[in-house]
Amino acid sequence: MSTTRTFVIVGGGVAAAEAAKTLHAEGYADDLLVVTDEPRPPYERPPLTKEYLRGEAGDEKLVKQPASFYEDAGIELRTGVHAEALDVRGRSLALDTGEAVRFDRLLLATGSRALLPRLDGVDAPWVHVVRTAADADRLREAAGSSSSVVVAGGGWIGAETAASLRQMGLAVTLVIPGSEVLERHLGAELGRELSDLQERHGVRLVRSSRVSGLRETAGMREVVLDTGEILATDLAVLGLGAVPAHELAIAAGLATDDGVLVDERLRSSADVVFAAGDVASAWTPRYGDRVRSAHWDNARRQARTAARNILGMAEAYDRVPYFYSDQYDLGMEILGRPDLGADQHLRRTDEGLVAVWTRDGVVVAGAHANVWDSKQVLDRLIAERAVIDPEMFRDPAVPLDAFVAEAAA
Repeated sequence: MSTTRTFVIVGGGVAAAEAAKTLHAEGYADDLLVVTDEPRPPYERPPLTKEYLRGEAGDEKLVKQPASFYEDAGIELRTGVHAEALDVRGRSLALDTGEAVRFDRLLLATGSRALLPRLDGVDAPWVHVVRTAADADRLREAAGSSSSVVVAGGGWIGAETAASLRQMGLAVTLVIPGSEVLERHLGAELGRELSDLQERHGVRLVRSSRVSGLRETAGMREVVLDTGEILATDLAVLGLGAVPAHELAIAAGLATDDGVLVDERLRSSADVVFAAGDVASAWTPRYGDRVRSAHWDNARRQARTAARNILGMAEAYDRVPYFYSDQYDLGMEILGRPDLGADQHLRRTDEGLVAVWTRDGVVVAGAHANVWDSKQVLDRLIAERAVIDPEMFRDPAVPLDAFVAEAAA
């Protein structure tokens, strides 16, 4: 009787790539199959709204582990293949090729997909989303023969896409649901900084508005807003958020709720199935809560933990969340969970700004814009549950390190 194991990874993003790399690095030498319905090997998505969209970088920026890596590692990579059904009890994955693959352990790294509203005109060829490399390719090509674009969405995708399209020379109108860009994620004061950044670069902001329709009238393309305003445009981009791609898990009967529910070891309600990345709603001991983090760093690090636990280790995933964004000449890093903060405190320096969020005086999150030496300090303040004096924090004459030393005392 054969003792060879078969592990399967389903997904085409960084979580799939990192899990395969980790299994190989940990010495796994049995059968490993990676299935992605995209034509490329699993790739990283952050550049899609940045340098890849602008045409400043190609596939080498996205695909850090080319097809040759999988071949050399003895990993079977199946691109352009869709996983249709998961049979947990029978440990079988049905593919659209007609095959049924038996497995011992399976990792769901299916990520998320762009949220599309039910609006007239949403399927028009001049209406775009940015979620895959194919989406970015299509938008870049369209932008090359266009002069104007309406970007809808006040989150990260909307802000980054608006910035890149403006850098590409288009007249950009950014429609946001609140008063400021990224206000829901970062608060009003930081949001105002990012709104000012967009406007300084020539983006027109339309505040407190949502798209209610997309239409083409007498050859004119128009974005209709819920305020009644009509925006003439060549292109529209909908950056309205993303939803977990957990259809396989739902159909298989796994526990789901805004993603696949997994424990701190990233194991699902079925012992043989794990999940990592955007699709995973993971129990986190640090917060005593479930966290579904749709960010690159989380996907990469969760995949490493999931891979080691698939191999039988008992590693808990309990990291402080981390995220970054680049817009024009601004680089921003966010650590922790701003959503847990009751108060926000900012300090301005010659380089940029630093922010912390606190609850009952305890630091629960931090961010900076262009103050690159602050990341380690912010990380420690969160990890050590530091209590800060707001007045001292706002004073740039007080070194950030002083708050770390006080927390450690």
